[in-house]
Amino acid sequence: MQPVMTSRHLAWAIAAFLHLVLVICGAASVALSGRNLALGILAQYSEISGADTQYGFFAPAVASQSRAMLTLRDAEGREWSDTLAADPAAGFGWRTSSAIDAIPRLPESLRRALAGSWAAVMFGRHPHAVEVVVDAQIELLPTMAEWDAGARPEWESLYSSTFVRKADSDDR
Repeated sequence: MQPVMTSRHLAWAIAAFLHLVLVICGAASVALSGRNLALGILAQYSEISGADTQYGFFAPAVASQSRAMLTLRDAEGREWSDTLAADPAAGFGWRTSSAIDAIPRLPESLRRALAGSWAAVMFGRHPHAVEVVVDAQIELLPTMAEWDAGARPEWESLYSSTFVRKADSDDR
C-alpha cells in the first residue's frame, strides 16, 4: 500500500515550495514590492521570514547588526535598561533583529505599533515602570580605510519613541 498525500500534506508542500521560491528570489535580488496586493503580502512574508536575504557573506554585503535599546523610568525618575530577548541568538532574538532591520521600510503607523508592542512587554515585565523609551538602532561599520584611519563602529538611531503607562482608574 502506497502512502497517500492528504490535502493537509499538499498544503504544507505548496507552502514549503513557495517559501523556497521566495528564498531563491531573495538570493537573486528579485524585488517583490508593491505591484499588487498578492506581491505585497509575499514581500512582507519574505521579509519577516528572512527569505529575502541576499546571502552576502563578505563585506560590503554583510548586514550591520541592529538592536533595540529599551530605557525604562519609574515614578521617582530612576532609569534602567532591559532587552527583549535574553538570548539574542535564540529564535525570538533573530526575529526581533529582523523586525528592527525592517523598521526603515515600514510605514510610521507600523513602526509605532511595533515599538508599542515592545514597550508593552517592558511594562508587563516591570510593573513599577511609568515610561519606556524604545530606540531601534543599527551599527554603522567603517570601511577598511576608515578603520585604518581610526574610525570605529557607531550605533545610529533608526527610530525612537517614548511610551507612558496609562494611569490606573480606581473609580470604576
